[in-house]
Amino acid sequence: MPHWGLPALPFIARDLVTQRDALTTVWRWYLAPVVPGMVLFLLAVLRASAQHMPFWAALLAITGVALPVVGIFWGIHRLNRIGARRLQAMIDALDRGEV
Repeated sequence: MPHWGLPALPFIARDLVTQRDALTTVWRWYLAPVVPGMVLFLLAVLRASAQHMPFWAALLAITGVALPVVGIFWGIHRLNRIGARRLQAMIDALDRGEV
């Protein structure tokens, strides 16, 4: 008796591998391109703010803005890593024939 889903399994496995690889490298293609612009923006705001207040106060304010941004980037990275691990578990299940 033929197994109707068998020809689709290699396609599904390849698709899952592609998705896993994209999630694993999200830092490189999604987050990293924003970093130079964000750093330049924060430096420009620091420079402009330092003209109107003490440098330490401007630096403290910029740090207060930068820390949540770093936290958000880290959260995006971690969530995508978790997703990649889940996809890898699905890939492993397909390789073992557990459909």
